[in-house]
Amino acid sequence: MRRFSRTERSCTSAPAFLVEQPIHLVFISTGADDSAVYCRNRILAGAGSQATVVESYIGTGAAATLTNTVTDVVAEAGATLEHYRLQREGEGAAHVGTTRVRQRAPAATPRMRWRSAPGWRP
Repeated sequence: MRRFSRTERSCTSAPAFLVEQPIHLVFISTGADDSAVYCRNRILAGAGSQATVVESYIGTGAAATLTNTVTDVVAEAGATLEHYRLQREGEGAAHVGTTRVRQRAPAATPRMRWRSAPGWRP
């Protein structure tokens, strides 16, 4: 039997779960010189579930920073997931991102959207 973390257990216990408000993941880089951030996100969309997930990457300052993120999405049958990635990092920032989606059934309908805001200043 697979053991679930508290978060996974709460999401998988209701197969047709509807999350009405977006789930917002916020990652902030304070602009310390030569800094790097490595993020790993796992999104599990159960059968018949509906949710919106927003990833926001925010940087303060103009220092050279690196953000390297991996987001894994697993969508069960009939799941609807809207996923947004907002990049509002500093001038010296480099962002490398990978999103992998695994659909467990053809009826799963993940919608992926990316938004970048070049020139945004904190």
